[in-house]
Amino acid sequence: MQIKDWWKQKLKKFYYVRTKVDASLDSERRRQNFTEENTLEKIRRYFVDNLIEAGESNPRVFLISKWDLNMYDFPLLYKTLVDDLDDLKSYALIESMPGFSREILKKKKAAMDSLLHKVAFLSAFKEAIPVPGLPLVCDISLLEETMRYICEVFGSNEFSLHRLAHWAGMPFDELRSAIKSSPMASQITPEFVTDLLKKFLDRGQQITPDVPDSEFKWDNLMGRKLNFTIVSVMLKSFLQDVVEDAENVQAKVAQP
Repeated sequence: MQIKDWWKQKLKKFYYVRTKVDASLDSERRRQNFTEENTLEKIRRYFVDNLIEAGESNPRVFLISKWDLNMYDFPLLYKTLVDDLDDLKSYALIESMPGFSREILKKKKAAMDSLLHKVAFLSAFKEAIPVPGLPLVCDISLLEETMRYICEVFGSNEFSLHRLAHWAGMPFDELRSAIKSSPMASQITPEFVTDLLKKFLDRGQQITPDVPDSEFKWDNLMGRKLNFTIVSVMLKSFLQDVVEDAENVQAKVAQP
């Protein structure tokens, strides 16, 4: 409680977390009249009562599983932290949190959607550079960095997958096979970005305003707007693929 008082003096919020709840449940299952709901409430009540006795006025205790972060109070703890933190810290938490649940993946996607709009604008308007071999002006290096970052946020890299495979007790290659639509972070190169832009270029040209060729150029305002559209659609499609693969990985880990 001395640590708690020290944090409160600094006007910091304090959270009480009881870990390894599943181990406690397993030890109680042999008892007569066992129910998971009653046992969880008994564990929570024990810690709340002791915290109140120690001087805490209204303690909240979060019960966390050792193995499955989708269970018990982890989703509530995660939501509480996101809601309580300021915007910058909340974004950092969303970015760094492993995608153990659809709710976390949903929040990650929302954060990336906001980022992609800014990146597409910078690439098409502020940092635009002619793309060799394509009638486009955009910042390939910025797009490459952003797409690598998206892969890192959703765990589509060798380090994260090796760590997850070790935690889940399954072969790396089996987990890697769940990623079907998007590349790994290490596979994002300038050539990859350029090839992906080519695939979306025709779609962008189909919505080119009906103006004479003499008035339309890729580096004027009208052309920059089309650049923005192409880059934005490409990035959103890439993000969707990464999210779907993250869901595939999550489902693979959850298999019995």
